[in-house]
Amino acid sequence: MRKIFVPRLTASAVTVLLTGLLPFPANAGFITFEVPGGNNTTVSANNDAGTVAGSYYAPGSPLSPRGYLRDANGNFTSFDVPELASTIVTGINNAGTVVGYNTFGYGPGFLRDAPGNITTFQIPGISPGFLVGVVGPKVNDAGTIAGNYSSLSNGPSHGFLRDAAGNITTFDPPGSSSTQVGAINNAGTVLGNSNSPSFPNFLRAAAGNFSTFSVPGSDSTLFGAINNAGTVAGTFVAGGLQHGFLRDAADNFTTFDIPGAKVIDVEAINDLGMVAGIVTAGGLQQGFLRDAAGNVTAFDPLPSGLVVDVSLNNAGVLAGTIFLPTNSDNIGFVGTPGAAVPEPPSIVLLGLGVAGLAIVSIGIAGGGVARTAMSVRSLGRVDLGGRPPRSTRPDARPIGLTSRQESSGKEDSRKLETFQMEPCG
Repeated sequence: MRKIFVPRLTASAVTVLLTGLLPFPANAGFITFEVPGGNNTTVSANNDAGTVAGSYYAPGSPLSPRGYLRDANGNFTSFDVPELASTIVTGINNAGTVVGYNTFGYGPGFLRDAPGNITTFQIPGISPGFLVGVVGPKVNDAGTIAGNYSSLSNGPSHGFLRDAAGNITTFDPPGSSSTQVGAINNAGTVLGNSNSPSFPNFLRAAAGNFSTFSVPGSDSTLFGAINNAGTVAGTFVAGGLQHGFLRDAADNFTTFDIPGAKVIDVEAINDLGMVAGIVTAGGLQQGFLRDAAGNVTAFDPLPSGLVVDVSLNNAGVLAGTIFLPTNSDNIGFVGTPGAAVPEPPSIVLLGLGVAGLAIVSIGIAGGGVARTAMSVRSLGRVDLGGRPPRSTRPDARPIGLTSRQESSGKEDSRKLETFQMEPCG
């Protein structure tokens, strides 16, 4: 499939034009998008203002991803971190602060504030080197950044926190030599896993104390996300199948299944208790949304693609990445299942289509429409001495036990509620 490079158009106009010309018809409630003039668009997170943050490849830079923001009106802003070889975006907070890192050789992490000022930071005491530095940072609304770092080339990872004043604290749970940080909430609680026998899954409170958890009766527990009430959402394995769970701050568990699902991969939870993730059923890899009452809706923004990453804001708006197997490309999506999506009048689409055909003709004549098919794995996760959280980067493989580190769970006497979901629509 060919890509159209459209110069000197506003971001919103380009979005409409691409929607009208490219074979990306989204299902009800969703808009699919690519960064204008780019390819391999991936989504990392969306905030409550409706801003989506992620990374993409620009023409002429097939190996150097750039960062982008897409606001609620469909306008795009792209950016680079000048001192990094590549810009991988991994999080955004409600103030519009974006965080990320350099996928090539690691090095410093970065934060970009809403006005566009960029600050880089490195973990004190580590020497520069290949595959040494910051990986996969996340940021809360207080501006505290939590993430991973490696101090040895391709060595094990450890956790770190950087507060809004720039002070950095490194940590590992007791007994751990390899730590994976997956999320941080506004209370400063960090969710992660490690190779410590005592803290395979852990919560680190803002004061620095650690606790652990596992779903009662599970073979292993895979963390997912944490909201500002301290509720953790994730996946557990029992009987050879993956199931979803919620764990509240009082250590009470609720588990859920989706009929027909072979794999459930929980990736996000908002402050309303809504949960989102990926489900594999009937040969399809789709997204799902579970509301606070336990109702589950499966969604497929683009039937010809695979949902490989999902995020969720407090308005219940989903955003994520779709992998297109036909040309090994990624596109983004945003929306809510079943919601009405405004469409331009037919005459406008007709005019844009005619204009687009003219651009295609010009582009072909000038050799400007060549598209480099980039595998989703070219933005793949980095091995940090363990498997980093799925949310670090999307990939095209079917979801399963390889998506996160596994940890042993032991049955105990804590309260456990189990609900069976009705077939999802």
